[in-house]
Amino acid sequence: HFHWLDYTIFLAFLIVSTLVGLFFGWQGRKTTSSKKFLTGGGEIHWILISFSMQASFFSAIFILSAPGEIYAYGTCYSYLGLSYFIGKPLAMHFYIPILYKMKILSAYEYLERRFNKLIRICGSIIFVLQTLLYLPLVLYTPALALAQVTGISILWSIIFCGLVCTLYTCLGGMKATAWNDTVQMVIIFTGLITVICVGITRVGGFGEFYRRNLEGGRFILNDFRIDPTLRTTFWTQVLGGIFYTTFNLSSNQVIVQKFFSSKTVKDAYKALYLSAICCFCILMLITCIGLLSYAFYYKCDPLTSGRVGKLDQVVPLMVMEILEGYPGLPGLFITTAFCAALSSMSGCLNGLAAVILTDFIEPTFRKTRRAVKDRSRVILTRMLVLFSGLYTTILAYNAHYLGESTMQLSFSACGITGGPLFAVITLGMLCSFTNITGCIVGLIAGIVFGSWVAFAALAVKVTAPMLPFDNS
Repeated sequence: HFHWLDYTIFLAFLIVSTLVGLFFGWQGRKTTSSKKFLTGGGEIHWILISFSMQASFFSAIFILSAPGEIYAYGTCYSYLGLSYFIGKPLAMHFYIPILYKMKILSAYEYLERRFNKLIRICGSIIFVLQTLLYLPLVLYTPALALAQVTGISILWSIIFCGLVCTLYTCLGGMKATAWNDTVQMVIIFTGLITVICVGITRVGGFGEFYRRNLEGGRFILNDFRIDPTLRTTFWTQVLGGIFYTTFNLSSNQVIVQKFFSSKTVKDAYKALYLSAICCFCILMLITCIGLLSYAFYYKCDPLTSGRVGKLDQVVPLMVMEILEGYPGLPGLFITTAFCAALSSMSGCLNGLAAVILTDFIEPTFRKTRRAVKDRSRVILTRMLVLFSGLYTTILAYNAHYLGESTMQLSFSACGITGGPLFAVITLGMLCSFTNITGCIVGLIAGIVFGSWVAFAALAVKVTAPMLPFDNS
């Protein structure tokens, strides 16, 4: 259970996040431009943008679920880090300059200029549906961890954190999001490093940590099998990671919108290079957390013994036991998880507001020959953030009915819709002969095929065999 110091750290995080939103809300109280609200007027420093992009890449789903992947399937997962140094420069030098020079707010406006309005609407609908599926999982995951560590109701965790994130995003817009993301990324680094240092000490030092993982066969760095049916190999992680990274940086409104917030395209480049390095460092810390979990539960696996029901629950249990007797540190780790959740949620709320406003509401008003006034745009934007945040908070509680790994569900949702959308944008930029009919057919076929693969796997409960555990 939490010590009073743990509660203090967690509450301080929520209070600081709220105060940042109140400050930028008061500073921008006279703002009459929705674009300034959603992009910070293109005046946000590149370092803040870099940290904000990192926060979008690493949600609480990743922070809590990825170590479970390492714990059960070994270190081959960490090859994903190599894809950051390929996918990010690829997006930076090919996709971002084109989108940045267009001076647009919605990334999907490119589709209308390249093809027609129907393709743009399809892209916007895909983004909205994908984000609405993803958001509840983002908030539910750390709430589950907090409930395990403290006994606090999942419902109340979701309500408090969901409302705080909605409040500071609604009031402060992109500036509040960028500043909060920066603070939250510092907390994430601090929390992960603290758990690793204390944990390695608890298992008997680095030598014992290394020996246990070596004996357990967790160091897997030579799996170069070319087999897409395998869960993790060098090729699935690197090639899949390149596509996933490039997709996020070129066709995901949440991250593209942050590029639009930079002062110049050169600042966007610098932000991306820094984020690639920091993302790799975070992935290595996550890998260490996964290996630490195995070393700590060496010969007493909590999954097969029934102490936990899902891989997602291994890390919260380990943290609770490793940091027992260190008042304040469990609170720091839970705060780390919620930092990842709120930073992802805030970016998604901004992205949803931008797409719904520019791709649906404003065109509807133009059809009636009525223009939306500048002040009304800001009010509409804040209302969209508010309603999206309330939706997330309400739906997040129902995420506990999902029985599969939350990270697996998250990647499936992104793959089903995001892959085909990324393909359409890439075709538009690479192939001048691509026509509207081909794009629509390809988009529908991609979504149908992806859905068939994902839902068929869920229906027959396809699971990859885990590495052996010793429960002696």
